[in-house]
Amino acid sequence: MDHFFETRFSEMKSDGVSDVGVKRAETFIHDGEKFLETYTITETFFEKSVQKARSFVEDELDVENLDTKVFIVPEERRKDFLQQWRQLGFIAGDNDNGFYEPLVNSVVVYHQPERFHEVTFEATLVHELAHATSKKRLRLTESNNHTLVHTDRIGFALIASNFGYFLEEGLAGSLQAKYLQLNGSEDQEFWEDFMNSLRTVTKLVDEQRPFNTVLQIGDLKIPASYSIFDRNDTPPLLTTPYLLFGAAFDLLCQQIPSFRETAINARKDHKSISALAQMINNQFGKGSYVYLQKKGYYNGPTDALETYKYILERTK
Repeated sequence: MDHFFETRFSEMKSDGVSDVGVKRAETFIHDGEKFLETYTITETFFEKSVQKARSFVEDELDVENLDTKVFIVPEERRKDFLQQWRQLGFIAGDNDNGFYEPLVNSVVVYHQPERFHEVTFEATLVHELAHATSKKRLRLTESNNHTLVHTDRIGFALIASNFGYFLEEGLAGSLQAKYLQLNGSEDQEFWEDFMNSLRTVTKLVDEQRPFNTVLQIGDLKIPASYSIFDRNDTPPLLTTPYLLFGAAFDLLCQQIPSFRETAINARKDHKSISALAQMINNQFGKGSYVYLQKKGYYNGPTDALETYKYILERTK
C-alpha cells in the first residue's frame, strides 16, 4: 500500500492499479484538501463550537485526539462550494446540513443561523464527527488512464451496496440527540423557542424533562429529543431520517445489555460487528440484523420510519 494511503485508511484495495494511477488518486485527494483550506475557520465562535463538539464525540466514543478537520461553509456560499467541490470529482448532497468526506478526513457543515440555533449547529457537528471515528476502507480502480477512488466502508456502512446505514446513522443520530438534551438549555434562545413550540403542539409537555415529551408527527409518536427545531418549518419541530435512526438505535440500547458498548468497540474493530448482528438476531429473530441494515441512505425517510416502527413494535 502507498504510504500516503497507509496514513489515511486502515484498509485499501488497489485492484492492480499502477503507480501512476495511485499518484493520480493522491493528487485528486490533495486537490480536495487544498480547496477545503479556503474555508479554514478563523472566527473564535466557530472554533469554540467545533472544540465542544469534538470533545463530546471523543468522550462518548472513547476516541483520543480525533484529528478530523472541520470546515464551515456559510449558507450563502453553499451553491458555489458544491459546484467547485463536484468539479473536483467529489460527491455531496444538495440539502444536507453537513457531511463527512473520508477521502480527506474532513467534516463540512453549513452555517445557517436563520434556520438553526447555535446548539443545533453544534449537534450537527457532533453527528458528522461521529462518522469520522471508525475504520474505513478505500478501493482504487484504473481504467483508460483514469483512477477512480471509492470509499467502500465508513464504519458500519458498506457504501456501494447501501448496506449498514442504520447502525452508522443510528449511532451518529443518537449522539446528536444526546448533545441537544445535555446542552439545549444552555442556549437561551433555543430553549425558549423549543419550549414554546412544545407547548404549542401538545398539552402534555413534561415540564421536568421536556425532551421526553412525546410528539405526534404524522402517525408517528416520538420523544422530542429526536426532533430538530428549524425556524423555516411549520411547525418548527420536526424529525429527520438521521434522528429517527438514532431513536431506533437507542431503543436497541435500552433493550439489549451492552449493545452500545459493543457498537462503540466495533468502530475500532469490525470483527465486533458480528457480535452486534448476533445480539439483534437473538432479540428480534433470525434475519432481523440484515433486514435493519438494508434500511439505508437512498430511501432515507421511508427506511428510517420503517426501522423505528420495526424496533418499537418489538419492544413494547
